[in-house]
Amino acid sequence: MNVKMFCDNQGSITLAESKAFHRKVRHIEVRRHHVRDHIAKGDVQVIYIESEAQIADVMMKPLPKVKHQLAIQLLNLQDV
Repeated sequence: MNVKMFCDNQGSITLAESKAFHRKVRHIEVRRHHVRDHIAKGDVQVIYIESEAQIADVMMKPLPKVKHQLAIQLLNLQDV
C-alpha cells in the first residue's frame, strides 16, 4: 500500500520525514511517530503542495467564496 499525503506545510513535512528526535519535538504524541514509521517503510509518501492548490481546506476551515467554489469544483462535488 502506498498512500500519498499532500501537505502545504514544509515544516511538517520535514518533521515527519526526519528521524531526529530533539527537545523541540519531545511533546509530540507517540501516535504521531506512527506516521514517521510508515514514511520510513515507504507506505506513506508526503508531497508538498502549494496552499492555493490545497483543496482539502474546504473541509477544514472557512474559505473566501472564490476559493471555496474552486475547491468544490476540483473535488467534483455538486449541489443536490
